[in-house]
Amino acid sequence: MAWDIIGTVVRKVVHMSLDLLQVLPQVQELGRDAVLRVKTKADMTRDSLQVLHEIAEMDPHHLLDTVERTAGQWRGATPTTERMDETFPPPPMQPQLNVIGSDGSQIYVDRHSPFLYFLINIGSIWIRYGSGSPPQTFSHPHIFHHELQLRDDRGQLISAAIIDKLRDAEEMHELANLAERFSGKPILALLDNNLQMHNGVFLRNHVSTLLGNAFERYQRSMDRLRKAGVALAGFIDRSQSSDLLSLMSLAKWNEGDNRYPGLTDRDVFLNLLPPRHRSAIFQLHLPINAPQQQRDRTIYFIYLNTGSGDQIARIEVPEWVVMDPALMELVHAGILTECQATNGFPYSLIRAHELAVVTDRERQALDHWITTICLQHGLQLQPSQKATTKRWLSRPRHHGL
Repeated sequence: MAWDIIGTVVRKVVHMSLDLLQVLPQVQELGRDAVLRVKTKADMTRDSLQVLHEIAEMDPHHLLDTVERTAGQWRGATPTTERMDETFPPPPMQPQLNVIGSDGSQIYVDRHSPFLYFLINIGSIWIRYGSGSPPQTFSHPHIFHHELQLRDDRGQLISAAIIDKLRDAEEMHELANLAERFSGKPILALLDNNLQMHNGVFLRNHVSTLLGNAFERYQRSMDRLRKAGVALAGFIDRSQSSDLLSLMSLAKWNEGDNRYPGLTDRDVFLNLLPPRHRSAIFQLHLPINAPQQQRDRTIYFIYLNTGSGDQIARIEVPEWVVMDPALMELVHAGILTECQATNGFPYSLIRAHELAVVTDRERQALDHWITTICLQHGLQLQPSQKATTKRWLSRPRHHGL
């Protein structure tokens, strides 16, 4: 019966390059694997919770000694002063709260385009809860087109990974600007990202000048936020991190890698955290080959049940926030305030994303303006043959054979 229905649907689909009838048996196998994976994951989650309770009984100093014996080659969570399996209820809500949020979007360099550039657009918002005043929103686009901006130290065209990190630096810079502009206290500053800027860009231990400059801008902006006494937090939705599971594997079996493949820390806390509660605070331990700039900037994290179904978020904070209990309470209570009407995701980050996103239509309009300006200056532009072919293939065609 199911096959008859699927076959009927497939026969009604025309003009598709994917042969769905050939794919269907593989889809059936995928479905069976998905059911098995759910059961296996449930078993691993139950086992991991038992292990968490076991290592929570251990002396934290013993755990730290175990981490030290990895000779700096290990990444994972390390305990702080809070018991690792403890959960913490929400603190009282602030009667008045200033929230600033920023998010970025980008247009990557298109090597098939007749003109080379990339664009970073930063959207941001300032919300004053309890004041009765409307939010203030901002958008700051910037085009990078100079040769030194387009190529790395080896003369290669700048990669998407480096552009992403330049965007991260601009997001943090915007938060610092807003914090200094709107000095009301308390201030919660939110990013839709982690606070580990090095992730995914250090290939062959090479760091370009562009990336180094972005690091410096990122770090200077964090220092400005610290001096302003801001509660900075990175909100990671549906985190795939397994730092705590790595610690559990190291402590119980002396294995450096996560013993539970396919399981994440979020899966553990989904079964541990009541609504609106947070986990214990953990410190992120980075391997010795991580960039010096990142190892000098200690990052901590918690998991938070934002109160909406299975919405368990990872929240990363810098050391100055952890060292100030009032700022940690502000992070906890402030994020819950932000998530009350948005199904578990901070409102400021939703609006900042809307202000930052660059649509395909907007990119096409920008390319048209650039082409027009170049023509006005007597420059005739030609796209690559591949770009021309792709545009031709994207148009509806009628073949009279």
